[in-house]
Amino acid sequence: MPTPDAPLYQQMKNIKDKVEYWLKRDIKFRDNDNVLIATFWFHELGGKNTVQNLSAKDLLDRFAHSELTSPESIRRVRQKLQEDNASLRGTEYGRRKDEGDDTTNKIAREGIPPAPKPLNS
Repeated sequence: MPTPDAPLYQQMKNIKDKVEYWLKRDIKFRDNDNVLIATFWFHELGGKNTVQNLSAKDLLDRFAHSELTSPESIRRVRQKLQEDNASLRGTEYGRRKDEGDDTTNKIAREGIPPAPKPLNS
C-alpha cells in the first residue's frame, strides 16, 4: 500500500480531502474503487503494523459496526470529485458516463420495464 505524507494526511478530517489526496497521488485510484477503498481503509485502520495483526473477522466486525468509512461514501465522493474536476478523472470516466447516459435515455424513452414474474407463479 502506498504511504501518504503522514502529517498532512493525519490532519485531513473529512472523506473528501482524503479521497482527493489519493486521486491526485496516483491514477490507479481513479478507475478502481476497490483499490481506493482498500487503501483508504488500510490507513484508516492504522497502516501496516495494525493491518498485519488484524484478522478477517476483526475487519468484518469493524465494517459491520460502522467503524470504517462506508465504501459507498468513498465511491460517491470519488464520483463527485471527478464530475467537478476533469484532472481527477481516470481513463474509464467517459465510458462510465456514456453508459449512464444511455441507460437514462433508454428509461426516458421506454419507461421502466416491469419487474419479472416470480418463477413459482
